[in-house]
Amino acid sequence: FVDPRFPEDAADRMEELATNVPLVEELESRLKDVKNAITKMDAGTYGICEESGKEIPFDRLEANPAARTAIASA
Repeated sequence: FVDPRFPEDAADRMEELATNVPLVEELESRLKDVKNAITKMDAGTYGICEESGKEIPFDRLEANPAARTAIASA
């Protein structure tokens, strides 16, 4: 709630939203990636490159557990 008697509060809220929206979008994207990785684990396809069908190297998965492709396919 923004009190109309204090318009500077509205400006502060807008600035806060402008800062938070990209952060929320990034977190939503990461959550989607994690959910996708869990689905792949359940299906037994985690760690398999979506492009080549080959195993994604362990060091890539260690660096990015939600990786969907091997570096060569990315």
